[in-house]
Amino acid sequence: KSLRLKQIFTSKSLEFREAVASILGWKLDFQPNGRVKCTSILYPTHIGAEGEEVENSITFDGEQGTMKVSGGPKSVFAGEIRESVEFWVEGRREVPGLLAALTLEFYERQTAHKI
Repeated sequence: KSLRLKQIFTSKSLEFREAVASILGWKLDFQPNGRVKCTSILYPTHIGAEGEEVENSITFDGEQGTMKVSGGPKSVFAGEIRESVEFWVEGRREVPGLLAALTLEFYERQTAHKI
């Protein structure tokens, strides 16, 4: 019975993550201690110039009330989103506003290359 419940939970968790990604455009990875790593489906991990995997994600720590950008504060990704972070998080304390603004920005970048 316990195994079956675990299978159902795993299935529903995956279903939830896929629904969030398809509706909001962000993959969520739930980590220990209340952290959630968010990766935009419009700006996924890619291979860098030197063949290394470059992750573009933001990790929110609900317990600490902090946010960390992959690659650190001096990474290319951090530089690209800095203005939005300053406006939405530092200025207004609105993480949903940040994620929405980044989704629109990444969408515009992606579609600009297709035109």
